Amino acid sequence: MPAAMSNAGQDVTALTNPPPLRILIVDDDPAMVGAITALVGAEGHQVITAYDGLAAVKRFREEQPDLVLLDLVMSGCACPEYSTRPHPDRVPVA
Repeated sequence: MPAAMSNAGQDVTALTNPPPLRILIVDDDPAMVGAITALVGAEGHQVITAYDGLAAVKRFREEQPDLVLLDLVMSGCACPEYSTRPHPDRVPVA
């Protein structure tokens, strides 16, 4: 096989099999954390969990996730401010 075709095949493989992400799931509802963990884990991603804002900050600093899935109405957390500020140079928060 010519080198160009081989390289093209490798590029396609890289696009169709991206590396797993480290995803921090933050929610005070254990059932929701379990459901999201099952979905995200089934796709091959590494799951990190936190059940309150303080634990989330600690886990974020320790684990340095690629993405944060955050419960915006979690009690005791001023979460809406995190989702409305643009952070193009930081980890996405959804």
